[in-house]
Order: sequence, then C-alpha cells, then structure tokens
Amino acid sequence: MRPMSIDDPAYPFLAGFGIPAVSFHFISVNSEEYQYYNTILDSKSHLDYEAAQKTSTMAAIAAQFAGQIALRLVHDHLLNFDVTGYKKLLNERVHDINNHLSDLNQSGQLKDLSPSWLYRAKASFQRASDSIDNDIKNTNLNDPEACRLLNGRIMKVEHGLLSQYVSPYEFPFRHLVFGKGPFTLNEIAELDNELQLRLQLALATWNLQGCANSMAGNLWDIDNEI
Repeated sequence: MRPMSIDDPAYPFLAGFGIPAVSFHFISVNSEEYQYYNTILDSKSHLDYEAAQKTSTMAAIAAQFAGQIALRLVHDHLLNFDVTGYKKLLNERVHDINNHLSDLNQSGQLKDLSPSWLYRAKASFQRASDSIDNDIKNTNLNDPEACRLLNGRIMKVEHGLLSQYVSPYEFPFRHLVFGKGPFTLNEIAELDNELQLRLQLALATWNLQGCANSMAGNLWDIDNEI
C-alpha cells in the first residue's frame, strides 16, 4: 500500500469527487514503478518477464480482490457508511482550534477572533448526520428507490468534506479532516499567521456548513414529503 499519486488512473475519483478508490500496479522488489510504463517497450512479453511469467495469475488475483470490493459495495441496497462517525473527530479538531485561538488571544498575538461560527457549522453537520441516521432507521431498506436517495445523501458526506477552495493539482488530498495542507482542521490549529488563520478558519467554516447543507438533502423534496 502507498499514497496515491496525481498520475494514478484512480486519482480523479479520490481528489475530484471524494470517492474512496484503489488501483493496482505491477512493481518489483527493486523498483516501485513498472519500468516500461508509457514507453514503446510496454508489451505483453516485457510484462510477462517482469511478472516472472505469472501475469495471468496476478491479474486474476487483482480481479478477485476488486470483485470483493465491488460485491461489498453492491451487496446491500444501502452504502455501509456510518455518517455519525465524524462527530467525535470534528469535536476533537474544533476543540483544538478553540484552544489554539484562546492561547493566541491571551498572548496578544490575536484580537477578536472566535471559532463561534465554526462551532455552528459543526453543529449543523452533526444535525445533518443525525438526520441521515434517523432516516436510515425509519426507512424500508428493501426499497431500492428509498435507498438510492439515502445513498445520494451519504455520498455527499465525503465529497462535502473536500476543500472547495484549493486546487486538486496543488493539494491532492483536500479532505478537511484527513487531508494535507493549511486548509485542514489539524493545521489550522497550528497556524500563527493572523491573516492566514482568519482566511483558513473562514474557508473551513464555509466548507463544513456547505457539507451540512448538502447532507440535509433537497429542501423542496423534503417539504413535498411533509
């Protein structure tokens, strides 16, 4: 297992849409890359040589593994994803940011900057995740159409937690919680530059609130159901 690079075929799914993705590569003990990739020597005979004449066996194993993943995703009508799982993580991250801002305010490095709007966005996210969880409990999971609507809202969780304010090219891993960059909640809790701190805090707040809004579903449809 290794981090996904920007030239990986599965990269757009992960970086652009927040869809969990894996890809398979032929590598050897002495090299992390298949040396003939994207060259005129990338032929079946060279691949067989690199795979010790076990290309078919290795391809079958990869296909079976991918098949297991696909079956796991489609076996049930509803995606197996705990939408409330982020509540504890977000509480911890926002608490760290609050402590950081408090320290900066007390030391005089910062003036009049409060995480109150971030707390509100977090609360909106938690209400939205609780709403999805309650709807799952009150839905007939044998109804494909009802599950399709729920799956749409579930998928918006990961997509919504991708930062909408940074370039996927510069920051491949744009996730607010698990990503890498100054826009993540982890790094916001360590920023000392006032301008950057105010900017990233505002962007993270808008991002989290937008995610909560998308998770809530189509308000017009909800109103019609009522």
